[in-house]
Amino acid sequence: MISVSQLINSPLLSPPVPGKPPENMNVTIINPTILLLSWSPVETHQIVNMWGLKVYYQANDNKTRSILVDKYRAEVNISQLRPNTTYIIWAVPVTSKGFGFSSQPLNVTTPYRGDV
Repeated sequence: MISVSQLINSPLLSPPVPGKPPENMNVTIINPTILLLSWSPVETHQIVNMWGLKVYYQANDNKTRSILVDKYRAEVNISQLRPNTTYIIWAVPVTSKGFGFSSQPLNVTTPYRGDV
């Protein structure tokens, strides 16, 4: 016989939204218009319920843009950026149940064209 608590906590009935945001996010400047964002790979048990990761980036004077990244990747290029501009970058897991928790935002300033 299955108890009510076993039924409620069954991963088959309600796949969990990942409680943790992407960890160890790091930005590498490729050139004044391209950044490489990387993070620790997602834990294997979360991949089943996860579709991917939505990476958001925004300049102080611009609208928010996003990139959907496949669940098996742990990095993405963010391109078509403006030189000498500060961007806020954050990421959120996307699951069959909705969005997980957001990462801490990173502030990155792209270099001047002549600085790379």
